Amino acid sequence: MSLPRSSNTPSPATLVALLPEVVSDVAEQMFFGWAEACDAAQSEALIRDSLASAGPDWVHVEVAFRGAIDGVLHVALPCDLARDLGSAMLGMSDGAALSGALLDDAAGELANIICGAVLTRGEQTTQFELLPPLISRRDPSAAALTTGVSFFTINDRPMIVRFAGREP
Repeated sequence: MSLPRSSNTPSPATLVALLPEVVSDVAEQMFFGWAEACDAAQSEALIRDSLASAGPDWVHVEVAFRGAIDGVLHVALPCDLARDLGSAMLGMSDGAALSGALLDDAAGELANIICGAVLTRGEQTTQFELLPPLISRRDPSAAALTTGVSFFTINDRPMIVRFAGREP
């Protein structure tokens, strides 16, 4: 159950501003990776390189949330990056073994952790409900063209994040 909005509840824009710190912390602490924010031009080049080398095999995760702020966090990343991050999180030495449902679970967990961390850093006294992640596979072009996206590199590979929050 969600608590009502308090006067301390940050705006969606404030939560978006937390993304660089949160993504960096989550990548390092949970997935043993190195992350940093990048601009759209750098991200576009990384996405183009990813498509050339690995093809359009990307994982898209949507985590809806409800509480003082309702919305959806979208994360899109190449499957090879999701595989490497999931393998690191699980302590697996062979990332190739991470495929199918396990790969989707790893990508979903990455998005869940980022979403939960952004919400709790922004508002520590309000409860939020995270809904089960929706996972799909598609070309990253549509995600990159969406307004309000943030671009990151994790281990020198691209990740696209969009935080779409609204006050209920």
